[in-house]
Amino acid sequence: MKNLGIHCNRIHHFEDRIVGNSLGWGEFFSLPREHYDTLRTKVRDNGTTVSVHLPLLETLWYPHAVTWSLLNDLRPERRELTFRMIEETLQLSIELNPRYLVVHFPAPAAEDNGEIPAKVALDIGRRSAERLAHLSEVFGVPIMIEGFGPSPLLTPDFLTEVVTNYPALRYCLDVSHTFIASRRDGFDYFEFVRAMAPHLGTLHLWSTRGIDDYLAFRHIPVHPTLRPADGWVDVEGTLRHVRQVNPECAVIIEHGDRFPPGLGLSNYREGVEWIKEIIRSSA
Repeated sequence: MKNLGIHCNRIHHFEDRIVGNSLGWGEFFSLPREHYDTLRTKVRDNGTTVSVHLPLLETLWYPHAVTWSLLNDLRPERRELTFRMIEETLQLSIELNPRYLVVHFPAPAAEDNGEIPAKVALDIGRRSAERLAHLSEVFGVPIMIEGFGPSPLLTPDFLTEVVTNYPALRYCLDVSHTFIASRRDGFDYFEFVRAMAPHLGTLHLWSTRGIDDYLAFRHIPVHPTLRPADGWVDVEGTLRHVRQVNPECAVIIEHGDRFPPGLGLSNYREGVEWIKEIIRSSA
């Protein structure tokens, strides 16, 4: 199944998540630096397709949570830290021949929690996108921008403009972050999915019922018993629509190591097999 992969942020995930689920693709994120040589060997020996979620290796010099990716902060020095991390990751990744790099593209951060005028926010976002596109072309690695967090830039109009103007960039749709954002910001989840589906390079799958689940458990594994009728994000409906519109879009399963208690679920492999069957039946 060429376009299905799984997220890995520890070297032991390679055997458990990639090999153990008969997958040929791993998306790697923030591995310990001492594991890089082992990763390179495993990728070579297994013929594994690689994608990277910023950063590839733990980045101890970065003074914030690495997933913040402050590309659109009002303060240029904070933006430069993130671009430094992106360049370092691209340089480290070259030997792995990555299919793409995922970079979070969050809200422009205001000093002192003040409001940012829309024109300023859009200008910073466009300039950050232009730099990302340049780095993509320099290193020969496509870059996927992933909307994340409360953001005035998380709109189909702006995101479509960016990926249209810069063909080196595509959008990464994270189903659960988008579901949470739709509830928080009052937009229609499936309208967003339909608008962005033609522009996707990758789709990230995990489960949630909303922000409380995310704060308590982060990335809950996908599973067929987590039904939309019970408040869960519609993973199957999203995947089937994207596959119909954009069958070449990569599908990456993201998850932590546990379910919330009381759901009576077994391990995550049932969810992986469920996703495989959806992909087979929607081909």
